Amino acid sequence: MCMQKGHHHGHRHNMCGCSGPPGEVAGGRHENLIQPVLLLLLCEKSAHGYELHERLTGFGFDITVDPTTVYRCLRRFEEQGFVTSHWETQDAGPARRLYEITLEGKGFFQAWVSILRKRRDLYNFILTRADDVFDVGR
Repeated sequence: MCMQKGHHHGHRHNMCGCSGPPGEVAGGRHENLIQPVLLLLLCEKSAHGYELHERLTGFGFDITVDPTTVYRCLRRFEEQGFVTSHWETQDAGPARRLYEITLEGKGFFQAWVSILRKRRDLYNFILTRADDVFDVGR
């Protein structure tokens, strides 16, 4: 468990790749949010890296997300045992890696979901109090 950041994934903090709380966009980068989104996408179905990169746009990520960020996260997840990959060869075209989430990866994603829910609750609490201060909706 990373005591400083409060996440419970059983790995040293420097291996999890986050530089702040889940959901924090540090330095204008979305890498911290990309991690749980990639895991979610892989829970939905196995995919190639380029497909995962394209599907990120449905979460508000745009072309500012460098494909190397996606592949770096996937490689880190594979090293941690959260995903597996194998080469797929097709009759035409180059071989491509297909990524699949593992049971450990699903558990890691569930930990992210728990943290994101707590963040959502905190944000809702703050917004409700802010609405009271500014008499929003009255």
